[in-house]
Amino acid sequence: MSEPAPVRIGPNRELAVDGIVVGGLSTSVSDLDRSIGFYRALGFAVGTPFDILPAYRPILGMHDGSMARAVYVKRDGVALELVETGSASPAPPSGSFAAQLGLTHIRLCVDSLPRVEALIQACGGEVRDEARVAANGMVYVYCTDPDGMRILLSAPADG
Repeated sequence: MSEPAPVRIGPNRELAVDGIVVGGLSTSVSDLDRSIGFYRALGFAVGTPFDILPAYRPILGMHDGSMARAVYVKRDGVALELVETGSASPAPPSGSFAAQLGLTHIRLCVDSLPRVEALIQACGGEVRDEARVAANGMVYVYCTDPDGMRILLSAPADG
């Protein structure tokens, strides 16, 4: 029996009919290896880490010649690039993040909130119980990854 073909982990590149595709999202992390473990535990496939090209470093705000590395993780066709620069600031407090411009969270639709909440906590994330809401037959709760990136979990209320 032959081995399965390797799965490519990277940005989406197959264009839609209108010539556009969402290639993926990118977030800064403080510890790439820890973040890989976190997203792997949530079922993301993990690509091979790579060094950020020197030409891109000034765009990322890196002007001191320090190294930067990244990896793509992918689940359900969505690519998330985790970037470790060594100079990223911690995430702002979780207060009124919707009042800030930019990406506010990623959303994971799950079958069991308790199971996925336990995974998130076991891997260094945090469950924000004060942000738990039931509406329209669903339950929603905000969590964070180890660096404070917000993750919205949603599950059927009867699940």
